[in-house]
Amino acid sequence: MIFVDIPTKTVPDMYRDRRDLIRPDIHRGSLKELAAMKVKVDVEKCSSCGLCAESCPDVFEMGDDDIAKVKVETVPADGEAAMKEAVENCPTEAIIVE
Repeated sequence: MIFVDIPTKTVPDMYRDRRDLIRPDIHRGSLKELAAMKVKVDVEKCSSCGLCAESCPDVFEMGDDDIAKVKVETVPADGEAAMKEAVENCPTEAIIVE
């Protein structure tokens, strides 16, 4: 008769705590949340109200034709809250976030 020692935890369970120490952001949140936010303005929908440029001046500016333009395609991490506010405030839903 042969006895085999079977571990009580599976291999992934054994290393779960160590993975959390190495990259806690991946295991506690989704990968999509870690990706940088990219933004565009649909010029056909833009009503030229300027709310986006007021709430998120690091990302938006009003062009010479009074249409909102994107200054930087990728939103900086510290500007994500202002970016979300700009999206919510846009009356024509012209801001596209990817």
